Amino acid sequence: MRTQDFIKQRQGDKPDQMRWCSSVFIAPDGNFYSYGYHYPLLIKCGRYWLRNINKYSVTTTRHTAWCSGVSDFDINLYFLTKKDSIGRYMLDPESIKKCIKTEIDYRTRRLRDLSTRAFRQRQITADRLTELKRIYNKLGGIGRNPITAGTSIEQFRTLITN
Repeated sequence: MRTQDFIKQRQGDKPDQMRWCSSVFIAPDGNFYSYGYHYPLLIKCGRYWLRNINKYSVTTTRHTAWCSGVSDFDINLYFLTKKDSIGRYMLDPESIKKCIKTEIDYRTRRLRDLSTRAFRQRQITADRLTELKRIYNKLGGIGRNPITAGTSIEQFRTLITN
């Protein structure tokens, strides 16, 4: 099976143990990683898939490209590098908000620059921009912060889906 087919077929699964295809695996938490837990490719957040677009290596960049068709948002997930005492990835709220804000700014510029004839692209961009703003506002913008540095991925998912 090709790796990109593995990603598409396994998306949404939560296996009992890691499932590998070449150098990409899906962990029991349902997220995809490249070579190890140090580089998340696709993270499930609520009903959205976030694709890590952080630059790493040639092969990991290829893995990231294979995930492009199955992700809802492209976000630089460098903030998932902190681990707690039992090895779970921890979320840094300021980094999350900064990444989401950067994505909002990018999509706002993109929407403005798209021609009026590119209706479908404008609609997709506008829909994603709306969802990013909702998530950003759910997190309290820059000032208020409903999550703390010790918030787990599961707690974060609960926050953005409620």
